[in-house]
Amino acid sequence: MKRQAQVGRMVAVAILLLIVTVLSACGGDTNDANQEDLSATNDVPSGTATPGFDWNSLRATPSSGLDGAPAATPDTSQVTTPDQRRDGLSNELGVIPILQYHLFTTDSSAEDYLTRPIDDFRADLQWLYDHNFYVISMSDLVRDEISAPAGKHPVVLSFDDSSASQFRLIEQTDGSLVIDPNSAVGVMELFFSTHPDFGRGAFFAILNFNCFANPTEPDQWQYCDRKAQWLADNGYEIGNHTIDHQDLLDIGDDEFQRQLGEAWVWIEQNVPKAGQLPSVIAMPYGNYPDRDLHQAQRAMLRDGFMYQGEWHVMEGSLMVGSEPAPSPSSATWDKVWIPRIQAFDDELARWLPMFENGGVILYTSDGNPDTVTIPDPLPTWLDGTLDLDLIAASGKTLVQYDPGAGEPAGGAADAPTGRHRRSTTLIS
Repeated sequence: MKRQAQVGRMVAVAILLLIVTVLSACGGDTNDANQEDLSATNDVPSGTATPGFDWNSLRATPSSGLDGAPAATPDTSQVTTPDQRRDGLSNELGVIPILQYHLFTTDSSAEDYLTRPIDDFRADLQWLYDHNFYVISMSDLVRDEISAPAGKHPVVLSFDDSSASQFRLIEQTDGSLVIDPNSAVGVMELFFSTHPDFGRGAFFAILNFNCFANPTEPDQWQYCDRKAQWLADNGYEIGNHTIDHQDLLDIGDDEFQRQLGEAWVWIEQNVPKAGQLPSVIAMPYGNYPDRDLHQAQRAMLRDGFMYQGEWHVMEGSLMVGSEPAPSPSSATWDKVWIPRIQAFDDELARWLPMFENGGVILYTSDGNPDTVTIPDPLPTWLDGTLDLDLIAASGKTLVQYDPGAGEPAGGAADAPTGRHRRSTTLIS
């Protein structure tokens, strides 16, 4: 990987990286004023005022360490029966939360919008598990290949900037390496192994010059290869965050293509194939190319761009904040504008109660990735989300059911069977 040649670069950018991390990392709001055709909205539906939230109910007992046991493979073969449709209310046009994390700390008093105390992260996972969520991969979301078990609510875990607190290795006295149980990966691995019906995986928007290290922990950078290999081998995905953590609001077209394309190539060259997802980018600082100045770059995010003789098509662009993502089967899904929820107390206190009390309508799986199951009639909150042509074009079958009886309703639209997989890269 020519790592020696990159060491100098790491030192050169260390000060810049520290400034970026401290001042804003990726925590600035997406440039909403420059959006066009943005289907998502920050408005909370009427009648869904967020009540006071008891954070003590969320706290989990810290785990002492990893047990090293691999997570069992969850059974996703179950499909819904009429009783399950009635009781579980399968609805695959509901919203899907993508939680966004940056830094972690063992200091419970040090939380801010970029930093999550590690015990609170444990509590986040426990809350999701207790409320019937199921972790899916970013690739399954953007490709509309969700295979969560029947009755489960999909959730995606995302991590920006690839800090050491996300994935830290500790060298033992005998020279062996273990995952720090107080890093995000350590917490997830223990939780997944003890909750095999929770799914597994996460999306890491990587910075190659950082690669799960920090200016304060430069020794972690030597493990970049091992960490990338381990993540790919264990169901995690590594995606695009530009090559230099570049603000994309106002740069030239060539530089825009280089920022995305060089990061894409680095991932392909340094991450095992199973963990590669360079076609999904977490937008640095939440900024998109300016609407008035850089329409061509916005078109590149949607239609593709050329870099080093290869044509690359993005599968998704992740916003900073501000709400759950639409279902990829919904007419409101837009791969260029995929919203996330920043995982710090104030934002979670806004959204978690609504997930719990029905203030928003969550995606509830029918257990079959080849169908789109919805109640008929749809709740008013989901008006405008059903597009029969879109579902037919995806190769899925639409199943509509009477929410009172759980039985199929009349007028279900059949689409060709078979899973639909969107193209990732076109070579020209």
